Amino acid sequence: MVDILPEHVRAWVAKLKDDHVKPPTIKYAKVLLSVIFTTALNDQVTYIHPCRGVRTPTVAMKPRTVITPEQFDVLYQALPDGDTQLLVETAIETGLRWGELSELRVKDLNTRTRNLTVSRAVVEVNPKFHPTGGRFEHRSKPVDLPGGGVPSRIIR
Repeated sequence: MVDILPEHVRAWVAKLKDDHVKPPTIKYAKVLLSVIFTTALNDQVTYIHPCRGVRTPTVAMKPRTVITPEQFDVLYQALPDGDTQLLVETAIETGLRWGELSELRVKDLNTRTRNLTVSRAVVEVNPKFHPTGGRFEHRSKPVDLPGGGVPSRIIR
């Protein structure tokens, strides 16, 4: 590890770029390498962090599309039933992701404190990226619902 210098990491990044590897993949690979060298530096296995100061190609950010209230109303009215509308309302009010929403249970809602506990989530793990094909550990997180955080229909 002590033989790897920033020039080697720069050459590796350049080769990935020349091999037409996409910028997000290059950035992620460098982050992983950086984690390894941070640990090595902290454990005094190496005295230099060769990833520091090495730049990766810029990752283009996709512009977010925000729908107007009128567009939302059209979408909302087109939903098939009240349950689906309630799910959409809860998603908007809480900011939960689909995997968290789909695993909510009645027992997760405390109507007295207006607190929702998110303790489960659906996670799709591609076995190609997970050596054991297992599931991710998901920690519980409380979601405060200030004001009208939970649609009033869910509290009834």
